[in-house]
Amino acid sequence: MIPLLFSSKKTKLSIGGILSLIFLGLFVFRKKEDPEPDSHDVIHEVEINNSNLSDQQAKVLADLSYTAMNGAFTNTDFLFNNLFILNNPSFDHVFKVFGVRDDENLAQWLLGDLSNSQYKKFSDKFNIL
Repeated sequence: MIPLLFSSKKTKLSIGGILSLIFLGLFVFRKKEDPEPDSHDVIHEVEINNSNLSDQQAKVLADLSYTAMNGAFTNTDFLFNNLFILNNPSFDHVFKVFGVRDDENLAQWLLGDLSNSQYKKFSDKFNIL
């Protein structure tokens, strides 16, 4: 009796389709164990104590940094002449004010726009990943 149930081609395809949907559902809806913090969470954790910048100065640097990186070409001279020279608390201040733009925080923008060696300089100096 059982061999007869699975003997038709249509039944075999239906069972294969159902099994595929079950496995797909298990893959898509599985629980993630260690979700990565999103860009917004990282920004809220940044302390800006001891910054040499006012909020307005940090905002101007954040906006100009975005302009320097947004588009086809990156103005690396601006980034090194204006961000890289900051001390850590001031860079953190700009990082926090920069926020998330186009789904990326400042560190992610730098990673995407600088060469590996250029990004390593920022990463080493400001302890960003």
